[in-house]
Amino acid sequence: RPESPRPKGPLCAGEAKRACFLHSPNFPSQSSFFLVLSPDKPLTGSRPNYAPPSTAHASDALTRRSTPRNNRPAPEPSAARERAPHHADHPSRNPPGPRGHLPFRPLLTLPMTRTNGSSAASAPGKLPRKRFYRARAHSNPLSDSHFPVPVSPDEFDLSQHYPQYFPEDNGGGEAAAAAAPRIRFADVGCGFGGLLVGLSPLFPDTLMIGMELRDKVTEYVKERILALRASNPGQYDNISVVRTNSMKYIPNYFRKAQLTKMFFLFPDPHFKEKNHRRRVISMQLLDEYAYVMEVGGIIYTITDVEELGEWMRSCLEKHPLFEAVSDEEIKADPVVKLLSSATEEGQKVARNGGQTFQAIFRRVSLQEE
Repeated sequence: RPESPRPKGPLCAGEAKRACFLHSPNFPSQSSFFLVLSPDKPLTGSRPNYAPPSTAHASDALTRRSTPRNNRPAPEPSAARERAPHHADHPSRNPPGPRGHLPFRPLLTLPMTRTNGSSAASAPGKLPRKRFYRARAHSNPLSDSHFPVPVSPDEFDLSQHYPQYFPEDNGGGEAAAAAAPRIRFADVGCGFGGLLVGLSPLFPDTLMIGMELRDKVTEYVKERILALRASNPGQYDNISVVRTNSMKYIPNYFRKAQLTKMFFLFPDPHFKEKNHRRRVISMQLLDEYAYVMEVGGIIYTITDVEELGEWMRSCLEKHPLFEAVSDEEIKADPVVKLLSSATEEGQKVARNGGQTFQAIFRRVSLQEE
């Protein structure tokens, strides 16, 4: 909008703005007029008690509006600011600003972080505390998350997860890679890692990994495993955790017929019908789970939602590559007892007196049908 000529005489910033606006070229020429407000006479009408500012104040206001910000003189320090002490040893305790703002003081000081990004909320060998790892209860598995994913199982570097089993300078080529141990157990949606910690003493020579989508929970499980290894030398070297989306990338981590056990404990129920496609057990995903499981491998599911329990059992019963495990085998399996007692969600259900629904099935081949 082009500038309009201002009325003569000292005006405050608000009066000059109104006068210029009413003399704008946007008004029709037939109705154009001037509104000249004099600071010497009070404004009558809707503002009978209007007290015009002084001439010095009005000229100072117009000067500030026309002066570039970088050329303005620094404001004079107030008496309150001159009396405020400066705390050089506490950068957060800054003196109040020119407008009397209160000094910034953080409400909570989070623990120091390591160079690799993991949290060091406790000393080495001491278990981490969950209050430093606040995370969402759910995460959308269909969203695009940004985390590294191996292109194939051969690109999955196990030396960072199991340094006792995979030294970095092992060498040996393809022969050593074929003879190296492989991951056999996978806890999909491992949560806070309770099942992994419970399974490690039962199967000390079996590599197992937890797969979790939430980054804060993954960091907690990682610190928990490192603390257990430091406080118990020679133990818990066979468990690890990785942040990934198993519903999308599980073939990127495991070869065909590699796993012997898969666990789906207390998954997100996704009650709405439109969100059933987000459930971790479905007919389409069972095809991928059957691909990475060897014949005879067992898949364990448990939930405290009856509708979800029926859903998972129905999907497993309809799939041609899975059959139900007999009750006698379930009672003799030591892993079944850990499904509800070792996990944090299972312990919460037990404290509240809730009911759980299990579905345990075995991987079979098509020739057996």
